[in-house]
Amino acid sequence: MNRSDYLFAISEREQVRKLLNEVPETKTISRASLESRLKKLDKVLGEVSPREHAPTKAILTFRGPTVIGTHGIVASFGAKAISIFNDAISYVASAFVSSLPAAGKVPNAENHNLMITASARGSFGFVLEEFCPDTPLGFDEKTLVSKAIDKTQDILQASIDGDDNALSESIDDLDERALDKIRSFINYLNENKTVFTLRHDNHNLIFNSTIQLERAAEKLSVKNIKEELLEAEVIFLGTLPNKRQCEFIVLGETEIRTAKIDKAIENPDLINKHLSHPANVKFNKVTVGTGKPRYILTQIPPSWM
Repeated sequence: MNRSDYLFAISEREQVRKLLNEVPETKTISRASLESRLKKLDKVLGEVSPREHAPTKAILTFRGPTVIGTHGIVASFGAKAISIFNDAISYVASAFVSSLPAAGKVPNAENHNLMITASARGSFGFVLEEFCPDTPLGFDEKTLVSKAIDKTQDILQASIDGDDNALSESIDDLDERALDKIRSFINYLNENKTVFTLRHDNHNLIFNSTIQLERAAEKLSVKNIKEELLEAEVIFLGTLPNKRQCEFIVLGETEIRTAKIDKAIENPDLINKHLSHPANVKFNKVTVGTGKPRYILTQIPPSWM
């Protein structure tokens, strides 16, 4: 039983109970039918673990010179496009757990792979399913792969909308290697003039034209997304350890800025013990186009450790 079936059964049970309360004792046949149905629902729900979780699925379809209607897709293009997309999702999912190494193999990336389980029509594409879903999870929880697909959709949607601030927010705290994989996916489709649709949960990401591909490629380019190291003397005003956020002022300035706290800083609460005292720290400063700069605190004074 998947999540939808489980929730439907719970809803039906509540309806049966409500009807049973409204049926008079004198209508024995009606009551017997409802009682029988209620007994069956109780039995079914009693045998189901409330922590079952169906694998995440997505549908990725393509349209363009590499696709022949609903008949097929050029094998070399389809294989490479899916491979790049799988790498993007795998890297984004892995980045939720820890910072990715600057080069080489990404730890646990194989746990976040996708499988092709069927072909998809509409144009032509594939039904994708996570290969190794994390278990157990509650019905309202999401796997890392599901979150990675959501994140990728948000980034790509912001890139075609052309909103630098929205794109900046969507890539906030995303590892550069993961972002580069998303960039590679768009660049490959742009080179082949092939648009796509990505369906996941209730969200449809639709690229209708090559103009949108070009815009996305430009918005996601290294030229448009500038990352630089900022080393500065600051005064921290406070931090929210659970949210991994802090506020600070650069010495000599009055603007209050907000920064995310990198996963490499294991105990963000250390900042609260050194408020109002100047400290030399390092940030990654990310600026998307004309959008507002965003900061990620990457290093605090060693003496605080």
